[in-house]
Amino acid sequence: MQNMDEKKKELTCHFLLITEKNNTRLWPISTPEKPKQFCHFPLPSPENTLSLLQQTVERIRPLENSFSYKFFLAPKKYEKLLKNNIDSEEDILIEPEAKNTAACIVLGLMALLKRGASPEDLVAILPSDHLVTSSQEFTKTLSMALRFSKAEKKIGIIGITPQGPREDFGYIQTSPNSYDVLKFHEKPSREKALEYLEQGHFYWNAGMFLGPISCFIEEIQRHAPSLYACAQELLSLSFPFPLEKLISVYQKMPSLPFDVAILEKSSSLFMTQATFSWDDLGTWPSLEQLLPFTYGANVIEKKSSRNTVANFNDTPLEIQLIGIEDCYLIFQENRCLIAKKDLISFINKSDSDKRP
Repeated sequence: MQNMDEKKKELTCHFLLITEKNNTRLWPISTPEKPKQFCHFPLPSPENTLSLLQQTVERIRPLENSFSYKFFLAPKKYEKLLKNNIDSEEDILIEPEAKNTAACIVLGLMALLKRGASPEDLVAILPSDHLVTSSQEFTKTLSMALRFSKAEKKIGIIGITPQGPREDFGYIQTSPNSYDVLKFHEKPSREKALEYLEQGHFYWNAGMFLGPISCFIEEIQRHAPSLYACAQELLSLSFPFPLEKLISVYQKMPSLPFDVAILEKSSSLFMTQATFSWDDLGTWPSLEQLLPFTYGANVIEKKSSRNTVANFNDTPLEIQLIGIEDCYLIFQENRCLIAKKDLISFINKSDSDKRP
């Protein structure tokens, strides 16, 4: 008969928190120097004072036990920001260079094994820059997915029920008769997104993956032999990984998203439908859906002139607008964004020194 420690160890889940993203579509709040995972948004309530990364850490606590490990994966330039946002520096795993999520996740999986995780242990791979408005429902959804994944020895993906035809999210298509994943779809046009909604069995891809570590390794070996070879090289090293040898291995890794390199090729995936509200806060239109909210002395809201004015400074601004409609006016420290709403998608294509 198993004792309590053995039972608890059997259900152990480790965590890889991806903090490498550099999102400038929320400029001037999110910048290359301080991307949104390190920023504070007063959501889901005005009392919240945590960064999106810190909210993620709090959210996973009910899923951790005394056997759990976690790593925060990020390029060197975010090391200081990470140290200011978390408690344990030994949980930081610095990438030699930013190489997208496939290399990043392989590095994290091998680090878990070197630290003492078993290949049969569960791992949840999560973004650190998303908004989840119900931690209890998050725990419920992931607990259910982790148990199913353990029993079926499959990789699970969290899918979000679409609330409208969003063009800024990828989609997961599932079987009409089950939650087996049939196909991944890249960010669609509005017309195609509407088709997905009408057809049914399409869900937003939240970028949350989970399952036994061994299942991830098997899929990497099957679908990305070059990545698997690099993983084996990492396993042969001491831990913490010697920097020179880590750099040498990392240079051989392709720069691909994990979805593209592995998951889109896999035929052994299931999806769990989330019961929590979610948004990736990836663009100003997505943040606008959550208005109004209070930031310090300022109420950030959509004005009657169809403008959205957001002042993320501590002191209120007096602003006069004449003949300005359907615009974003965003203020943060010494930065200001003024843009027509139908042109906001070009924000990523502008250089910061060219922004007025």
